Amino acid sequence: PLGPAVLLAFAAQALLNLYVMWPHLPGQPGALGRGAGAAAVLWLTASSLFFTAIVFVPVVILAGGMLERRAGLGLALRQEYAPAASTILYARAAASLLALPLAALMRAGGGEAQYYEQSRAWLETFAAQGGTTVEELLAAKPFLLQEGFANAFLLPLFAMLSVAAVREVFRISWARAAVAVVASGVAMLPLSGLLGWVFDHVMASPVLLLVLLFLMSSYL
Repeated sequence: PLGPAVLLAFAAQALLNLYVMWPHLPGQPGALGRGAGAAAVLWLTASSLFFTAIVFVPVVILAGGMLERRAGLGLALRQEYAPAASTILYARAAASLLALPLAALMRAGGGEAQYYEQSRAWLETFAAQGGTTVEELLAAKPFLLQEGFANAFLLPLFAMLSVAAVREVFRISWARAAVAVVASGVAMLPLSGLLGWVFDHVMASPVLLLVLLFLMSSYL
């Protein structure tokens, strides 16, 4: 079943995100004063996992099917979606748990502060080229820098563990599993831009989110 994998992936990534983002949450010090900020972090976590389940997993299934010359995408999704999604989400959970001590070591050693300083300098250059300001960019995405810091550990680990997940699901060689994951990652770059706006609006609408959960209910 997909349900336990979703819950475990959400709990693990939420733990990582809250650790990284807690010092930067708006509001008064303390858990109660930062409740709204923590809720925003949990919503960000859920959005990331939904994007993984709804976009990344089908792309991986398509890439794996093309390498193995299997059935069409529709049939492959019906046959492979549940095992592929659950295995990849378990890989996501493991990657989050492995990333947590790495983030803690970077914070203890001062590397986190250096990352934010360098990222903000790059963001200022990017904002100037786009005719905007860093403040406007961060107003639209308040956790942009912190999410980047967490992903710097999470995504490489997730990519490596996804290779093992794809190999397990499709019963293919390590080399072909790696090619499928790399190809899927490359495809995600334009897809993130194309589908990001649509996906943000779905996640922002409770009605559309309920429809989405209903459509996925047979897999949970």
